[in-house]
Amino acid sequence: MRLSFKSAHSVILLAAITVGVVLLAVILLLRDLRVRELLRSRLETQGLTQLLMRQTEHSFESADMVLQGVQERLQTNYGRQFALNSEQIHLLLNTRGYSLNAAGTLLLIDQLGDVVNSSVNAPELGSNLANQNFFKVLRYAKDGDLYIDFPSHTQQKENWTLNLARRLSGPENEFRGLVVVALKIANLEQIFSHVKLEYDRSISIYMEDGSLVASSPHRENLMGSMAPELSGESLPQIGANQDWSITLAVMVQALCFQ
Repeated sequence: MRLSFKSAHSVILLAAITVGVVLLAVILLLRDLRVRELLRSRLETQGLTQLLMRQTEHSFESADMVLQGVQERLQTNYGRQFALNSEQIHLLLNTRGYSLNAAGTLLLIDQLGDVVNSSVNAPELGSNLANQNFFKVLRYAKDGDLYIDFPSHTQQKENWTLNLARRLSGPENEFRGLVVVALKIANLEQIFSHVKLEYDRSISIYMEDGSLVASSPHRENLMGSMAPELSGESLPQIGANQDWSITLAVMVQALCFQ
């Protein structure tokens, strides 16, 4: 009996040790898998962020090229012969704005802040935007550099737009008005929604100060305000070589495991 008891005790002890070793191996394996998954997710996030930064930068550069083209044409001696609300200028805007597709609308604003012309039959026509920040800043600017304003509602108060503007100057550098591209933020967010990821994560565009410009999924209550996830974060900037009044940044939130 004593021998049998010792044998059973040894078997139980050996089984306990075996179970402990197996549990430890499983824990180490799960820990290694977690570390690898976090690293893979981080690398995927970094790569996706860089890709979206380049894509966003390209979108804004394309819009600015349209603005520069209109600005340069209207500041020639020939372009200054036409009133900003003339049919000839409308044809110019319509032609130049064609490259924007449905992403935005070209607007012309006179020295009083009235929207006097556009590339399409925009709802902003006839409205006054003198109270907008981009108008107040560029009215007294000494150059025609690009200015990116904070997100704002359209005239219908239904959709958000991001206004990119350049100053129009007369022969004596007097203020003649502004040429503006009103980008539809919904278009930017729609591009993000087409990105297929293994795990869902938020994709956002921010102003240099952390103000939210666009995000997927859309966050209506945070538009134009400081995004809470940026507390203590430094933003990767796009367009660093551009002379932009406000710089933008793109961030893809990394996958986090609890």
